[in-house]
Amino acid sequence: MQRYFLRTDPAFSAALFAILATAYALTRSHWLDDWDSVQFALALDDFDLRKHQPHPPGYPVYIAAAKVLRTVVPDAAAALTLLSSLAGAACASLFFLITRRDLDRTTALASTLIMAVSPLFWLQAGLALTDMFGFFFVMLFILLEGTAPTTRAGTIWRAIGCGLVAGISIGARPHFTLLILVYWLARTFFIDRSRAPAAVAAAALFAGFLIWCRRPPQREASMPISIRAARNSSGGLTIRKFQCSVPRSTRGIFCIAPAPSSSHSRAASDRSILTVSFSARFF
Repeated sequence: MQRYFLRTDPAFSAALFAILATAYALTRSHWLDDWDSVQFALALDDFDLRKHQPHPPGYPVYIAAAKVLRTVVPDAAAALTLLSSLAGAACASLFFLITRRDLDRTTALASTLIMAVSPLFWLQAGLALTDMFGFFFVMLFILLEGTAPTTRAGTIWRAIGCGLVAGISIGARPHFTLLILVYWLARTFFIDRSRAPAAVAAAALFAGFLIWCRRPPQREASMPISIRAARNSSGGLTIRKFQCSVPRSTRGIFCIAPAPSSSHSRAASDRSILTVSFSARFF
């Protein structure tokens, strides 16, 4: 028998989130326990898939959320593990709301706590990995998809919400998005047999994908390079001096092109000395 939410259920779920988030945060790992975690930490300073910072597919939504937390928690490892703690608490609170559809409050709370304090769930809520963050989108999708709107407009809004969540989840943990899509397609075409909301949901999914799938801005900086070479006895050039000044904050791929001006001079021994200035541009 399906039950309806009580007015106090959202507040009860919020209190559950606060308690679990505190418990997870106080017991979370202080280290980067996995090589993937190291790559995520490096990506907070320099997001570059070519350097496996992080490893493909990149998890840009996860990295963006961690960067937001890093404005409050400067340490990369602490920011990543705190993100998992918050996501784990959010998953548990959403699970409570999902189970309240069919269970009384006591049974729903008991089932939620069994999940929340299980060793594996608690462990993942304290590691610098994407599992809990991705699972949050699964819980949110199930909560939205399981609603029972009584009007056609409500059905359309449900499809839009589910599509947006699924689209954003691709940038959080695409492995979980695949599970979402398999379930969603099976229910849409074989259970509900409704084509119109499916088209709206597909458009919303694409919109959710576009929210985060944008080309990062190019970084550009110039630096002076000076090379001094002397012509040797065989007719070639021997580099005598190479000088460049690279700002510590400058990273990336660079190309070198000759500067507008170059200077030539002749040594006392009649051997050609060449000094050329270059401009390196970083992207």
